[in-house]
Amino acid sequence: MNSVINIVRILILTATFVCLLGFVDIFILSELVLPEDICFYHTHKPPFLMDFFYIAPWSNGHPEPVSTLPMIILIISLSVGASYLTNRMINDQLLAKSKVH
Repeated sequence: MNSVINIVRILILTATFVCLLGFVDIFILSELVLPEDICFYHTHKPPFLMDFFYIAPWSNGHPEPVSTLPMIILIISLSVGASYLTNRMINDQLLAKSKVH
């Protein structure tokens, strides 16, 4: 029963962190990283990270946030890791609380 609760908790936390990190990426980081002029990279070579995360081969040089597989994999991986660590902290707190009582 305890392992089922842990799995459900990790799934809920993962969904929460995916939404949170996706929101942060699209509405905060992308606004800071992407240039104002979407045609800027028609005449300039994009940096490696910009090219890897934001410029898809079919985009004709226009950066598109969260349109590539590496960004999605990064967001999901960070979410699963954060969920696991959060679940572990919750379990440690519950264990310490049960030992006190």
